[in-house]
Formats: sequence, C-alpha cells, structure tokens
Amino acid sequence: MRHFGFLILSILLLGSCAKDLGNYNYTEQNHVNIAGIEPSYIAYFGQQLKIDPVLTTDDGTNFQANDYTYEWFTLDSSTTAANADKIKKLGNQQNLDIVLTLNPSISNYGLYYRVKNKQTGYVWEKKVALKVTVEISDGWLVLNDINNEARLDMLAYNAKSKTFINYFDIISKTSNLKIVGKPTLIYYLRNSDFINSKSSARIYVSTDKTTYSINNQLYTWDNYRNLKEEVMRPTPTDYRALVFDSYSSRTYMLDSEGILGYEYITQANMYGATLNRLSTGGTIAISPYFASTRQSNNFLVAFDIQKRRLLIHKNSDRSMIIPSSSNPELFQPDDLKKDLIYLAQAPIANSQIYALLKDPITKKINLIRFTNNNTELVLLGDDAVDSGYGIDQAQFYDVDPTYGYIMYSNNNKIFQYDPFNKVNKLLLDLGNRKLSLMKYQKVSSAGSEGRYTALSKKLMVCSYDEAQPNTSGKMELYNISLSGAPVLAESYTGFGKIVSVSYRE
Repeated sequence: MRHFGFLILSILLLGSCAKDLGNYNYTEQNHVNIAGIEPSYIAYFGQQLKIDPVLTTDDGTNFQANDYTYEWFTLDSSTTAANADKIKKLGNQQNLDIVLTLNPSISNYGLYYRVKNKQTGYVWEKKVALKVTVEISDGWLVLNDINNEARLDMLAYNAKSKTFINYFDIISKTSNLKIVGKPTLIYYLRNSDFINSKSSARIYVSTDKTTYSINNQLYTWDNYRNLKEEVMRPTPTDYRALVFDSYSSRTYMLDSEGILGYEYITQANMYGATLNRLSTGGTIAISPYFASTRQSNNFLVAFDIQKRRLLIHKNSDRSMIIPSSSNPELFQPDDLKKDLIYLAQAPIANSQIYALLKDPITKKINLIRFTNNNTELVLLGDDAVDSGYGIDQAQFYDVDPTYGYIMYSNNNKIFQYDPFNKVNKLLLDLGNRKLSLMKYQKVSSAGSEGRYTALSKKLMVCSYDEAQPNTSGKMELYNISLSGAPVLAESYTGFGKIVSVSYRE
C-alpha cells in the first residue's frame, strides 16, 4: 500500500509539471476614451437634447461602434446609484438625440453615459451635470392692469444667451385659471406646502376680489388654489393678501381684514392666528409698513397706528411685545407721539431699521434709525428731514440696499434722501410718463447666484403713457452710485400698466 500510494503521488506531481496547452495569451484591454461631452448642460423640458460624444481607443485603431453597447441615463443628485427608482433611462444610442421629458428641477441631475465592450464586458463611464428647466422658469413676474383686469407676463431668463425674453399673458396660455378682479400684487416665495410639507415655489396673485396661490414648483401654472385654503380661520369671500414679507421659510402676511399673520410650516405655525395683539390681550391696528429684520431672534418690527408705538415679534410667538430703549431719555419706542410715514429694514452692513415719522401737530418730519438687540431697540440717529420735496406725500418708498438711501416718488419724479449727510435731491424726472411702480427687488435665501444679488441692487422704475396705458408699459433698471447720476442698465417694453413685480428664482 505504501508503494502504491507513492506511485499515485508521483503521477500527480509529474502531471502538474506538464506543459499547459490551453489558450492563455494575456493582452491588455484596449481603453476607450470618451470626449466631446461638456462638464455641464442646461436643457429645456419638452425640447431637444442632443449630445455627440467622440469615442477613440488607446491603441489608435479606428473605433468599431458595433463592438459596443451604449447607455444614457440620469440620476437625481441627491440620491445614490442604489436607488434604482431614481434612475431615468434616456436612450441606448451612441449619440443622444431625444426630446427631454425629465421634470424640471431646482438641483442638477447627474447625466451618465456608459460604453460597454460586447466581448469583454468592460465598461467606460462619463458623468456630467444636467440642469433641466423650462423656458419660463426663472425671471421677472410682471403683473399688469389692462382695463382693470389682470395680465401676468414674465421676463424669462435664458441661461444660454444670458438675456431676458418676454412671454406675455402666461396664465391664460398655460392653464385654465381665470384671474378675476383688478390686479394689486404679485409675490414669489419658496416654502413648504402646509398639506404635505413638500417643497413649494408659491406665486401669489392678488386682486381686489381674491388671492390665487399657484404652486410653481415644477414650473407649471395649472396647480393653484385660493389663499383662503391656507388660512386656518373663517374668512370672507373677497379675502385677499395685501402685503407679504418672507425670509428663510418664514412669511408674514397682512390681509384684507387688517390681520397680520405668520407662517412657518416647519414649526407648525400657520396663517390664521393674529399677531395684532400683545400677550395681555386687546387688538392692535398694524401699519401696512413693517420691517422683517432677518435676524435670528427678532424677526419683525411693526407699528401700532393708534398708540403710535413700535412693536416686535419674536421667534414663534403668537403675540407682539413692547420693546425697551437703549436710551429712554431720547427714544421712547413705546410712545413715539408721531404718525408713521414709512418703516423698512435697510439691508446695509449693520441691518438698520428706518422709521420715517411725522408730528401730527407741528407737521415736522423725523427719521429715526435703530437696530434691535433682543427686546431692546438701539437708537442710531434721530434727524429732522426736509419736507420740501414732499417725502411725506410720496407714492412709493424703498431703501437702497447698497448705500442706505431712501428712494421715494412724487409727481412722476423720483427723489433720494441720504440719511447720513441729510441731503434730499432729485434723482429722475419721468416727464410725461406716469410712474406706476418703484422698488428694489428682494431675493430669497435660495437666491445664492450672484446675478440675483446684482439684480436686487438695481432700482426698478415702471412707467407708462397715460394715452396708451395697455401697450406703453416699460420696466427699467438703474444702477445707483454713491454720488453720481443714475445709469440705465436694462429696459424692457411691451407691457401695460405695471402694478406689481416679483422675481421667480
């Protein structure tokens, strides 16, 4: 048995040293190079997307297209490749040429291109960014009064040409919504839907009859409801919004009943409860001018019309508080003894609040400037203002976000008040044209692109010819300098009487 076992072992060892007659000629895989694809693309929903990659091989031989298979697909950038339900296949051609049906999105898609060798199974991949939008996704929302009826136009930003293109009457052309009433307000904000907490890009259109709430998250115009459905209290048939002010998911709204409401969906705060009161009870008549301070604790400074005092709303409180003063001998915010002309935040370095006040007896005008520190208002200045230019009778007011000037209009002329040098001056004279709107456009926290900030620093002036109000409307944007004359930067025509403008970011 020992001899037999030794024989078997010898045979096995000899067999292992025999010449291998199999086919083991190893060769390096010929690498495929993918070129001709840009790092990122901007594409439009419902329009053609065409990409022609250039494919070559490392060894320099002609690329044999029939030896490979191809795959184009997208993946939501907020997911991983493991989430197969987020993968959208676009095609299996070497070159992509499709009509894009991907939903428009705020964030970029990841666009993938894969080339696979049929014989070896090797795969080469290229990933780039794909921004899907629609032609009217980003731009100025312009609400016109046409014979006492509303028409919504949009100056849409074309990301490829970096220009604005006008689309007239977009509501009637893209949905079955019929806006009823004389137009008064349009306002865009980004928040969450109170029903399902999903992201929502809301466009509010107000008339003297009602307010329409349009969910434009997917850049469509047929998903809408009445603002009444968002208010958690009984409201009249003609209920509507008069003023909005929003910042970082928080929105204040003054409505047609004179109630100042507050919405912060992530904290379960909904419109309905009134802020027109102190914690001790009683009602307060709130001025339509109020200032969102855009700070972490104190979110709003408002004015009590009847008692001529400033009030503060903090955090998620359901009532106002009376602030104290940093210098009670000079500044009593709880008893100003003056009527409010204008109140606003000056979004300059130290985020001041301006309150333009008029003494009901002497008719003298003062501008007080202050900041807020928890429950205390810190006085920065209290200065007399020359009323020779009619600052107390102005139709429109706003604060220049760069220099802190107060801009105001009177008799189709625009004036500028420099609160630091206490100087009034004429800025623009529109001549025979009628001024219908003057403002600076505030951008939301979502508007992080530099061009949004640049737009917010331009003074908007809208005007029309009274002889042809339905066709002569014009929107102009001016650059304002520290001391020089305003410079016209952009001009757009073809509107009616422009009553309100907002920017859809």
